[in-house]
Amino acid sequence: MNKDVPAEVYKNLFAMLKYRGIETKQTLDMDKFHEDMMTREYTTIVGTRDVARKIVGGDDAADAAADGAATATTTVNVLIIQFNEKSMKGLKTPDFKKVLTDTMKNLEGKCEIMTVTEEPINTHLQKAVRDFVDENRYIENHAYPQFIIEYPKHELMDKHEVVPQDELDTLMFQLKTQPNKLPKILVNDTAAIWIGARPGQVVRIYRSSETAGTAVAYRLVKRVS
Repeated sequence: MNKDVPAEVYKNLFAMLKYRGIETKQTLDMDKFHEDMMTREYTTIVGTRDVARKIVGGDDAADAAADGAATATTTVNVLIIQFNEKSMKGLKTPDFKKVLTDTMKNLEGKCEIMTVTEEPINTHLQKAVRDFVDENRYIENHAYPQFIIEYPKHELMDKHEVVPQDELDTLMFQLKTQPNKLPKILVNDTAAIWIGARPGQVVRIYRSSETAGTAVAYRLVKRVS
């Protein structure tokens, strides 16, 4: 792999933040990136994003009802860990788990963690990752090729966006359907990855059409079997 690929991936991970609605105080510092990759073989991006959730009862329900809304917003912590190419820390289970433990120790509350390795992680690492998942942690794992370019800008990729939670019920009523009856898109589809779509969410896709101008389609995000 070309030695510049990790740097391009890092730049595109920063570009991805806006598509996922992630705010960060970090800046794109390539000197620090190269230093991290040389000294510890991985680098991190930390931030936060606001996530809408349905109201099911309690004080939040009263607040939402007063505002005429059916959802509340939760701020979640976001951690992205990019491993260097050929790094054993991204290949060996004990090293991989130690990096996760060290980088996650200061995260509190709801968290979303993404690990990015040169190649897809093996079954042993997948099992190690599952050990870290709980009701407050969502962890996803992706390989370099998903971030080799800024895919949403590519002319062949249609615009994708997650349907807001407070819009979903109305949308399904208008379409006279239910989310589980929609066609599916896998959670590891490149477009889904770039917007941070989660299993169970609905994605809106804007497609160019010579006859209709722009056609809109909807897909239910499905977990990989």
